[in-house]
Amino acid sequence: MNKNTKLIKDTVIYGIATLGPKAINVILLPVITNYFTTTEYGKWDLITTTISLILPYISFEILSAVYRWLLDKKGMYNRQQIISTGFFFTIRNIIVFNILGLLFMSFFNVSHSLLILLMTDFIILSDFIKKCVRGLSYNKQYALIGTIQTLITLLTQITCIFLLKLRIETFFIGSIIGSLTALLIGWNILQFHKYLSLDKYSKELIKILLNYSAPMIPAAASWWVMNTSDRYVISIYLGLSANGVYSIAGKLPSIINMLKSIFQLAWQDSAILSYNDKDRDQYYSNIFKHYFRLLTSSCIVLISINPILMKLIVAERFYEAWKYTGILYIGTIFAAFSSFWGAAYHSSKNTKIILKTTLIGAVVNILVNIMFIKSLGLYAAAISTVAGYFIMWITRVLNRNNVFKIAIDKKDFFVLISITVLALLLTFTGNMIINSCLIIISLFIFLIYNKYILTKLINFIKNKVVVG
Repeated sequence: MNKNTKLIKDTVIYGIATLGPKAINVILLPVITNYFTTTEYGKWDLITTTISLILPYISFEILSAVYRWLLDKKGMYNRQQIISTGFFFTIRNIIVFNILGLLFMSFFNVSHSLLILLMTDFIILSDFIKKCVRGLSYNKQYALIGTIQTLITLLTQITCIFLLKLRIETFFIGSIIGSLTALLIGWNILQFHKYLSLDKYSKELIKILLNYSAPMIPAAASWWVMNTSDRYVISIYLGLSANGVYSIAGKLPSIINMLKSIFQLAWQDSAILSYNDKDRDQYYSNIFKHYFRLLTSSCIVLISINPILMKLIVAERFYEAWKYTGILYIGTIFAAFSSFWGAAYHSSKNTKIILKTTLIGAVVNILVNIMFIKSLGLYAAAISTVAGYFIMWITRVLNRNNVFKIAIDKKDFFVLISITVLALLLTFTGNMIINSCLIIISLFIFLIYNKYILTKLINFIKNKVVVG
């Protein structure tokens, strides 16, 4: 199996695993926006934002290091040593986190404190299991776990809303039960206990893993600044209700995030495994060319249909969110390009560059946000996200210490980015004829620029059907 075929195969498999969790946000939008108030949803969004910030400091990002080392190391002894070392280190950190959390909550009144602790614990443990499943190359099983986790989460949340009539607890319970399900299924699939042994815990290995993962902790925090610090700035300056609207504005760009996440999982595997190949740079550049075309043309289509789509799927009190959604689409594609370079840096185990460039992007994001939030309102938050991700990507591209070279097609870049910005501006005219023409043109652009990928994908599916 050649590299391109493997990448397509892995992308399809990871797509099954990733599609559900991302799609859940869109599927539940009509229910969420009608059932919860803007203030309630703003509060929940703030809670998940805070949890996403502290997760790297609990896990020390050792999960990513375990995944990276499992891809390189073969043999039962090596795998037992890597998994046992990472797992027992993670369990120790979770215990410390819970003790500190309970002490903190005994002095301060934190609503839903026990649910917060439980959700955080199960998210970390289920993520650890899933990283091991990926690292051991059980990609189909990884897809199965993701699919079942999504269904269980969805069913739990629907039950909490329609039968139990719960409010914000709905989200906690759905996340906890979904993560617990993923943990149990992953444990059973791997027969995880056979990889665990206290005798295999290695202090020397944990130092090596931490040397790789430690720079990723502040990098993850910086990604948090890029992704979610806007929520705090908005809540402070504009209130929880505005934060609820902005949070909904970010739900549809999760479609681009979905495409990014699907591809990124497969690309990370492929980038690592092909890092030492002679044609590495040519391979990386060719993949990025088609990735750029796919994401940017998809962004143009989504921006074009955005005003109509938002009208159909969200309650009237949240409809204002469409104004910021189009801008966030653009921020999302620059985030995806940054992650593409990030996978290459992971391949070279050069995580310090990831830290440096992410910090730069985060500083730009928060400065632009604070400077303009009073004058531009929610537009400032959306624009600061675009600025931060763009700067982060450019600094990764221009970094002089790159041991790899990824070529960017300048013609594609200027043509497609210009069309993207133009499409965004035209949606603000509110003219139905212009919007209708824009949708038709955007679909043609998508088909023209992605002819190669669509042909490859169709042929791949046909071959699978014939073989089957």
